[in-house]
Amino acid sequence: MNILSSTNLSSFADWYSMLPLNGGIIIINKPVGITSFGLVKQLKRHFKNFKIGHSGTLDPLASGLMIVAIGKSTKLLNELTGLNKEYQGIIKLGKSTPSLDKETPEIGEDLVPEIDSEKISNLINKYIGEIDQVPPIYSAVKIEGSSAYNYARNNKDKELSPKVVKVESLKICEIDPPFIHFTISVSKGFYVRKFAEDFANDLGTTGYLYQLVRTKIDNFGITSAIEFSDLLRILQKD
Repeated sequence: MNILSSTNLSSFADWYSMLPLNGGIIIINKPVGITSFGLVKQLKRHFKNFKIGHSGTLDPLASGLMIVAIGKSTKLLNELTGLNKEYQGIIKLGKSTPSLDKETPEIGEDLVPEIDSEKISNLINKYIGEIDQVPPIYSAVKIEGSSAYNYARNNKDKELSPKVVKVESLKICEIDPPFIHFTISVSKGFYVRKFAEDFANDLGTTGYLYQLVRTKIDNFGITSAIEFSDLLRILQKD
């Protein structure tokens, strides 16, 4: 597999020369503030003769690992999209937002209960394994042919059906009320924003996803990811 990462970025020319024959994979660290679609759109300007796609969407306010496939490597996207993913995130308790992250303003105010280790341990056990999860209304899930977020942004109530997803592992790293820091490894189709809301509800309050970083996709780690700004600088020189 012709992979470009932070460890061989200096060999960009050699990697690029292999694209017509084998295609290529880029391990990228997506910054906050750009959509996954927007990131790929910028890359398309520099890879005009090749197909290009990515292995899983990150929300605009999330950062972290993205795998971008180019040319013949786009045939691997179905396989790459199905890989387990790891995230590090922060839940803010006592507040909520319509989008379940910082994309929309905070609403409401609930008391933040005392949180003991026993309650946390019991909750972790509840979430490990296969669970039913209702996707957030601010998502790309299709309802009657349209994405759910289109209904949400037009203030139209729509009911979403739960989907079976899997949590491989969940660790609560720090409790600093109103914030809870966590690391979670999950299957394809898992919504971390919805997990943040559900976890807060199970603690007896409201909550939303305050911060999120995707740190792993299977064996690919964030430490080997290229900063998107660094990649653009190289492409603009090419």
